[in-house]
Amino acid sequence: ELKSLHDRAQRLVQLTQELDGLIIDRRLHNKLVDVPLVLEKAADLTAMLFARQGIRFEGLPAAEGLRIRGHEATLEQCFSHVLRNAAEAMPKGGLVRLSAERSQSGGFVLVAVSDQGCGMSDTEMEQACEPFFSTKQGDHSGLGLTISYAIAQAHGGTIGFASSQGKGTTVT
Repeated sequence: ELKSLHDRAQRLVQLTQELDGLIIDRRLHNKLVDVPLVLEKAADLTAMLFARQGIRFEGLPAAEGLRIRGHEATLEQCFSHVLRNAAEAMPKGGLVRLSAERSQSGGFVLVAVSDQGCGMSDTEMEQACEPFFSTKQGDHSGLGLTISYAIAQAHGGTIGFASSQGKGTTVT
């Protein structure tokens, strides 16, 4: 069992190092990326994965002109982790709402993903982006939001949480 745990830990270390190199390499963040289109692609994939659980996605943004300089594949990965967490927070099904809009200052694109799940405590929100933190049972690495946070930072952004236990969470 120790050998198996060691091997899994080594795989996680290798994965983290590979992702870190991809995320931080600024040479890759030089194309104009249509944020709503990337969010829609991530939502379509997540919807397929969770269709049997009764998870629906609504409000896929059709806004034009919401582009940033970045790396499309890593942004899609960022959104996929957030969308997957939203879907997993609703084991009995539910609705995930998506939005994308220009910030009031005009300098950012604000993406919001809201679920109707179990919500998070203040402590869970504070720890949500820490490596290996997870509130889920089973085979979860606790790296999804850590990776999303690193990708957001590499693109000049951040991740924030608003949550009400028993009512759901919004990740921006």
